[in-house]
Amino acid sequence: MPTSKPKYREAAHPQVSANQLAQYLLAGPSARKRIVQSARWQSTAVVARYRLAREAIIGCLCDGTRSPTKVAAERESLIERLGKPGNSSWAKDDIESSILALDRYAASSGQTVLSKVTCKPVPGSVPPLIIADLRVKVTPDVILHQGDQVGAMVAMIAKGEKSTKVRTEQARTAAILVWQFAQKHLQKYGEVQRSLCVSYDVFEGTVTPPSANYVTRLKNIQDACEEIAAKWHTVPPPDDLES
Repeated sequence: MPTSKPKYREAAHPQVSANQLAQYLLAGPSARKRIVQSARWQSTAVVARYRLAREAIIGCLCDGTRSPTKVAAERESLIERLGKPGNSSWAKDDIESSILALDRYAASSGQTVLSKVTCKPVPGSVPPLIIADLRVKVTPDVILHQGDQVGAMVAMIAKGEKSTKVRTEQARTAAILVWQFAQKHLQKYGEVQRSLCVSYDVFEGTVTPPSANYVTRLKNIQDACEEIAAKWHTVPPPDDLES
């Protein structure tokens, strides 16, 4: 009799995603416990949304011409994929949402710093940041070049999930983490410029660099990572974890 796929996969090392860390900084005690729990016991059923939108936006940003024709081609590719038979309801919804995200990118990107820099793909696999013995997975989408200066951008793609205040705070944390990543891994491409290390909220159409109080935010991130690492081996597993 075939064995069923386990619901969870336990992480081998203390680790969180940049998004989980940003959520942790804003969460209360109970929510923080759930975040650490979900980071340690990762659901095998979770599938990342907006993957197609992210790929299309990266393709448009890294296209040297920044031509509307490229955006139109990416959009047509998504529409063709939507029309293919065999798509599940989840897949159809994800493709439709990806088309909306691409449309928002097309409407807003020319009004941001992204229109004034050269974007290039991030080469190879991306190593995690190590903060207070915690592995933080920061995955920039493109490297930004402006003369001899470099930075990076991570796209935040989520439609109307949170209040503007929460989205702004998470964007600022993401920008700080991108800056830390750039300082660690992008020095070989040029002088890392803090203002070029940004998070891009696709649906809001806003680009956020590290805020002026970045020293305080860095300290808060350090403290949060120390706390997560300390809690890692004591947080209980999910109630439905198979014995």
